[in-house]
Amino acid sequence: MTLPARLAATDLTIGYDRRVISEGLSVAIPDGSFTVIVGANASGKSTLLRALARLLTPTAGAIRLDDRPLGDYPPDDTRTRASCGSGPSRTKRR
Repeated sequence: MTLPARLAATDLTIGYDRRVISEGLSVAIPDGSFTVIVGANASGKSTLLRALARLLTPTAGAIRLDDRPLGDYPPDDTRTRASCGSGPSRTKRR
């Protein structure tokens, strides 16, 4: 069973200034599951997360949230839609 991806990146080229960290990177993060990003030191894990969080603009490729370009959403709306477990606690205090 394949879960639909709410957050997807296709053919990304990401890096800092003129230094390319990753090229041709595609990833699909399904809703309702845990996703782990594993790699060696300096392999681009944090750079990918920065791009997915809109803290870094890819030089090529596309990032989509709910099948719309990520840039179509205001930053606050992006955080709300893509958040996982960051809302108020639902646990009742005794």
